[in-house]
Amino acid sequence: MAPPLLGSVFLLLLVFVPGSPGHLDLSVAVGAGLGVATVAAMSVVATAHLRPLALVASSVTVAAVTAALAAAESAELALTLLFWFPWVGSQVGLVWSRIAAVGVHAAVVVAVALGAFSLHGWFTEFPLAAAGCGMGVLAAAFLTHMSLYWAGDRSLVDRLTALASRAGLMRTGDPLVAGIVATGRQAVLMVVDVDHFKEINTALGYEAGDEVLRRFADCLCPVRPAPRLIARLGGDTFALLIPGAAVAGDGESPPRTADLALADFGRAILRQVDGRLRINGVDVEVEATAGLAGAPSCGNRIIDLLRCADAALADARRCGERVGVWTTGMAAVKPWELELHAQLRSAIERDELELHYQPMRDATTGRTVGVEALMRWRHPTRGLLPPGSFLPMAERSSLIVELTWWELDEALRQCARWRAEGIPVAVSANLSPRLLVVDELPQVVAERLAAYALPPDILTLEITENALVSQPARAAAMLSELRVSGVKLSMDDFGTGYNSMEILKALTFDEIKIDRSFVADAQGSLPDVAIVRSVVDLGHRLGVRVVGEGIEDEPSERILTELGCDLLQGFAFSPPLPAQDLTPLLTDTTRRDTHHRAVSAASVAAPPGPPGHPITGQPAGKDTEHARQAAATKDDNGRPADDDNGRPADAVVTQQGKDRWTRGGLIAPVPAGENDRLAALRSHRLLDTPAEPEFDLITALAAELTDCSYAHIAFVDTDREWFKSWHGLKITGFTGRVGVASHAVWSGEYLEVVDATRDMRFAHAVRADPNVPLRFFAGMPLRTPEGHALGALCVSDRMPRQLAPGQRRSLHHLAAQTMLLCDARRERLMNTDVADALERLDQFWHPDDLPSAARLTADVVRSLAGADAVAVMLAKMPYATVFDAAGTSVSPGTEPLTRVGARAGPDDEAALSALSQLRAPIFIADPSDTPLIPSDRARQLEIGSALVVPMPDEGGLLGFVAVRWTRPLARVDPVVLRAVTLFTASARFTLHHLRSTARRTSEHGRDG
Repeated sequence: MAPPLLGSVFLLLLVFVPGSPGHLDLSVAVGAGLGVATVAAMSVVATAHLRPLALVASSVTVAAVTAALAAAESAELALTLLFWFPWVGSQVGLVWSRIAAVGVHAAVVVAVALGAFSLHGWFTEFPLAAAGCGMGVLAAAFLTHMSLYWAGDRSLVDRLTALASRAGLMRTGDPLVAGIVATGRQAVLMVVDVDHFKEINTALGYEAGDEVLRRFADCLCPVRPAPRLIARLGGDTFALLIPGAAVAGDGESPPRTADLALADFGRAILRQVDGRLRINGVDVEVEATAGLAGAPSCGNRIIDLLRCADAALADARRCGERVGVWTTGMAAVKPWELELHAQLRSAIERDELELHYQPMRDATTGRTVGVEALMRWRHPTRGLLPPGSFLPMAERSSLIVELTWWELDEALRQCARWRAEGIPVAVSANLSPRLLVVDELPQVVAERLAAYALPPDILTLEITENALVSQPARAAAMLSELRVSGVKLSMDDFGTGYNSMEILKALTFDEIKIDRSFVADAQGSLPDVAIVRSVVDLGHRLGVRVVGEGIEDEPSERILTELGCDLLQGFAFSPPLPAQDLTPLLTDTTRRDTHHRAVSAASVAAPPGPPGHPITGQPAGKDTEHARQAAATKDDNGRPADDDNGRPADAVVTQQGKDRWTRGGLIAPVPAGENDRLAALRSHRLLDTPAEPEFDLITALAAELTDCSYAHIAFVDTDREWFKSWHGLKITGFTGRVGVASHAVWSGEYLEVVDATRDMRFAHAVRADPNVPLRFFAGMPLRTPEGHALGALCVSDRMPRQLAPGQRRSLHHLAAQTMLLCDARRERLMNTDVADALERLDQFWHPDDLPSAARLTADVVRSLAGADAVAVMLAKMPYATVFDAAGTSVSPGTEPLTRVGARAGPDDEAALSALSQLRAPIFIADPSDTPLIPSDRARQLEIGSALVVPMPDEGGLLGFVAVRWTRPLARVDPVVLRAVTLFTASARFTLHHLRSTARRTSEHGRDG
C-alpha cells in the first residue's frame, strides 16, 4: 500500500497547493482521486486479493496520469508529472513475483509515460528528464522487487521452487484461512509428500532431485480448484491451501461422510499432479501421498491445520493409503506426553518406578518356572501408568539406557530376594534396541549378576526382531557376547517381522515367544493354528523352547498346550503383579512342587500294581478292550476307518447304537411344569422338520470347541427324543426319554457323564452292545426366556473324559445361541403365517363376509398366541362403548369368552366401557387384580391370564381382540405379542371396510 499512498499524496499536493504546475487541474485531480480510491480499497480487501487489485489499480491510475501528461500544456507540469512514475515502478516490483514480469511491466510503464511526454515535442527538448524518468521507473521496480523477494524474503520464499516457504506459509496463511472461512467454505490444507524421492536422489543425483522438485512445484500451480497459497515445507513436502466445499451445518453431514468427501477431494488433486517426468533423459514416474485437514473443524490457524495434516499424512503412510484425513485422536504425540517425558528422568531419582512380574508356567507340569519383569510408573498425579504411555518416547531418546539399567538392577535384586526365601525362579527382562549398540552392555549385565551372586542363566533378555534390523552386524556381536557369558536370549514377538527366519539362522537363541496376535486368533482361525504349530515345531527342531504369550482364556491355554508349547504366559494364569503380591503365589507353587517330588520318590520305591485303565484307573477288562476296539476303528489320521463294505465305521454302529438306546436305559423323570414346557416346544414348531444348515453349523462348532467326535441337538417330546441336527453320528430319534437330553431337561442343568458304562442311567444301554461307540456324554439344556427346557445341545465321545471349564462355557454360549436361532426361526414362521392370513383376509369383500373375516381373525390370533379362546369384539357403531362379538375361536373343550351376537350384561358393559379406552395392548397376568374382567366371569370361564389388543379407528375404537389362557402366564412372549399386534393392526382395515360396507348397504336398503 505504500507506493500508491505516496503517489496519491504527491498528486494531491500537485492539485491543491497554490502555485503548483497542476493546481486545480482536472486531469491531475482524476488521477489523484483514483489513487486515493486504490488506497481505500486495499485497506479493506482480504489479503488474498491484494495483488490482483494492486495490478488493476496501478494500471488505471497510470492511464489517468498518462492522459494528464499528454494533455499538459506547460512543460513545467509535464516535467513534474514525470516524477510521479517511479512510484508506479515500485508498485510493479511488489505486484509481480517473477523478475521477468517485473521487467516487462516496468518497460511498458516507461514506454507509455515517454510516449505521452513526446506528444508536444518535449522529449527532444528535455531528453535527460525523459531518460531520468525511465531509469527511475526501472530502478524502483527492480530495487523494490529485490528488497522484498531476495533480501527480505529469503525465509518467506523457497529459492528452489519460488513458492512460499514454511515461514511464508505461517506468516500469510492465517489471513487466507480467515478469508476462505468467512465466505462459508472450508479451508483445506493439503500436505503433499513425493513418494520414493530418496530413491530418485540416490539413482540420479541431487541436481536431478532438485529438478524433480521444481517440475513438481510447476505441476501444483495449475491444479483445480486453484490454491490460494502453495508452499514448500522442506525436502519433498509441499502444502496447498485450497477453498473446499461449503461448511455443513450442525447435523447436516455426518463426520464419516465429511471425511470421505474430503478424501475424494484429495485424490482428485493428486490425480492432477501424478505423471511422468523426463529428467536427464530418464523417465521418472512421480506420485505423491497427501494428508488433509480442514478449517474450521480442525482449527482456524495455519499452525493447527499443519499439525493435523502432518498427522493425517503419517497415518496414510502407515496404512498404505494415498490420502489421509485428520480425525480426532490421530495426532501421535500430545503436549502432555512431552511433559511426561520431561518428568521421566526425575522419576528414577524419586523412586516412582516399579516392576510388576507376570508368571510363566510350564505347559506340562503347570509349575511356575519364571517371571517376566514389566515396568510401571506410579506417577504422583496420574496414578499407575503402563509402559505404553512413557516407554515409546523414552525409546527415542538416551533416557532408555538409564531406564534399562534400573530395570536390570531391580529385577535381579528381587530375584536374589526370592532365592534367599527358597524360591528358585528365573527372571526375564526386555532389552531396548538402543542398548544393542551400547558397548558396555555385557559388562554391566555381568556386574549386576555378580553383585547379587546370581548365576547367569537365571536371566533371560528378550529382544524384538526390529532391534536386529538397523545394525545387524553390531547387534549380532553384542548378543553373541551376552550368550557366551551364560545369559539366555529370547526372541520376542516372533513371526511379526520379515526377517524372522534369517535371524534364527544367523543367531542362537534359547527361546522364542510366539506373538500374542497369533495366540488370540488361534481359536477361530485355521491359518493361525497352522502358524503356531509350525513355529512350535521349528523351535523344537532348533533346540529352543517355545513360549506362548497372551494366554487370555482356557481355550487358548488348551490349544497351545496341545500344539506343544513349552511355557505359557498370560492373564489366564495371572496378570502382572507387584513382587509382594506375587511372592505368596510363588511360595505355594514351590511347596506343591516339593511335595510332588517327595510323593514321586516314594512311588518309585513301591511295588508295581496291576495295570489299570489309562483314564478311569480301574483294572483293565472288557471295557478297556472295547475302548481299544473303538480306537482300532480309526485310520492313521484319527478319522473313523471304513468297514468291509466300504461304509464308515460310524455309520455301522449308528443303527446298532440307535436300536440299543431305544430298548434300554432309565427313563428320565417328568420335570415340573411339563405341560407349559410342551406348549413352548409346540409353539416353536421344531419337531419333525427337515434339516437346516444353521443347526448343522452349531453342532459342528460344538464338536470342534469341545474336542468331541459327535454332537447333537435333541428336543424332548412327550415320549421321545427327536434330533434336529447331528455331527459325526446320525441319530434321528429315540422312542423313549432315555437319552442325555431328557435327563438334562429333567434336571434343568448342565449334565456330564464321564463314563456311561459306570452310570446306572446309561450303563445298560451302552453295555448291551460292545459296538456302541459312546462312553462320554454332556448335555446343555436349551432354555426359553421363561425357563422351559425344550431339549439339549449334546456332545459325546468314544472314550471317558471330562470337559474343561472353558469348554463348558463354550457349550453354554452355543446353547444360548441355539435358542436365539430357534426364536428367530419361530418369529420368521409367525411372520409368514401373518402374511398368509392377511392374503386370505383380502379375499373377503362382500358385506356378508364380516362374520367369516372376524372368525378367521380369531382363529389366526389363537394359533399365533397358543391360547385357549379368542374373541373379536367390534363396536356397534362409531364412537360407541358397546361391543358385540363378531367372531370367536376356542380350543376343543374350552368355554368361549362369549357367543356371536350375545348381548352384554351390566358387569360386562362396565368392563367393555373401560376397555374402550385402551389404545395399546394390555396383558393381564392375574384377572383378580384388574377391574377389566368381572370376577364372576373370570371364575366361570376359568381365565388364567388374558391379553387385550385394541383396534383403534378414527376418533374411537373399531374393536378389540380378547385372548384367554386357562393357565396363568407370567408374561407374553415378545415374539408372540409382536406377531399378534402386527396381524390385528392389518386385519382391522379389512374388518373396518366390511363393517362400513354392511352399514352403507343396510342404510341404502332402509332408504329404498
